[in-house]
Amino acid sequence: MMIIPDTAVQIVPAPLLQEATRGSSARSSHPDWFQQVAAGLDEPHAVILRFGDDLPRDQVLVAARVVMEDLIEVIRARDCAPREMYLEVDHLEHGTPLTPGFMTRLLLPHTDGAHYSFLTPSRQDVPEFPASFRIFSKKGFHRTASHKLYQGFLIVEPGSSVSWTLYYDLFPALLDAYAFQHGSRPSNHQALQQWVAANIGRSLSMQDRHGSRYLSLAALLGSENAVHHVTPPGPRAEAGFAPREYAHFPELERISRQCPCRSCAGPGARLLCDGLQATMGIGWKMFRDRYERRIRGRKNDVLIAHNIFLYHGAESGAADRVLLPMCFVMNEAGGDEYEVWSARQWQRQFVRAQSLNEPHRTQPAENPQDTGLT
Repeated sequence: MMIIPDTAVQIVPAPLLQEATRGSSARSSHPDWFQQVAAGLDEPHAVILRFGDDLPRDQVLVAARVVMEDLIEVIRARDCAPREMYLEVDHLEHGTPLTPGFMTRLLLPHTDGAHYSFLTPSRQDVPEFPASFRIFSKKGFHRTASHKLYQGFLIVEPGSSVSWTLYYDLFPALLDAYAFQHGSRPSNHQALQQWVAANIGRSLSMQDRHGSRYLSLAALLGSENAVHHVTPPGPRAEAGFAPREYAHFPELERISRQCPCRSCAGPGARLLCDGLQATMGIGWKMFRDRYERRIRGRKNDVLIAHNIFLYHGAESGAADRVLLPMCFVMNEAGGDEYEVWSARQWQRQFVRAQSLNEPHRTQPAENPQDTGLT
């Protein structure tokens, strides 16, 4: 794991801030700044918009909304983002719910609104991928039913204890999982998309067994074992599972007590560790070492990042922390503009991940068609 570099912090210039606090659009008078922010969203971590911790709450709420509305327009022009994408400002979230017996909460890698918002192929590249597969569940979801392309929040109050937001570089992990299971990386991003499509289809076909409302990380990475498709509440590392899940999956009791790396705290983390071992040959601790980036935000910071092409988590124990979710969303994931935007993102992220070091070598499956997963 690593700390996100200082270059991720974009201090809102004073003249821009003055315009935004008055409710006036500022993108035409500060085009270079907005372009830097939009370009930063290509990186495998958040961009931090720093408004200054001395700004009164009423002013930062106005300024943050104006800047985020301007940023949407810049992303549309730069990345062909869909015209139907809009800013969704949710309700204030107070405090950090903790599992009894734990002083902190560790949210495992996830996407916000994961019943509707998770990585899927672009139908421009994989036309046979059913658009219906972009909906994992229509019930029991948290907050809103929108499809969140970019996930963000305003730190209204950071709280009295240290809180970290965690980001996971998904594409190198996908390439490493593919190489572990097939012996080499995919030849192009279309091949990777077809593999992801098969993994999503598998999890949906087993939904009656695993009962999850969300696509788990291990499922996305290709696990064929239905227990790895179960998701803990939250998804919290410390959380246990429902009696139904323990009864349905006898091995879940063993996994909840001890994982392959023997260092994970909590049943949720241990199940993920088991799934990562099956799909990548590594445990949760090593996954964090390789792919995790973390940041500690300040009061009045807005953190914004990809929600489809990047996973995130959180580590916090602050009962007095207050956040305001601010996301770029669509009502439905589809249409020509969405497919073009998605295809561009797939190509961009694939090229970036391929340009990194050679895949982490673990023992690949002897037969690419038989990964050894059960």
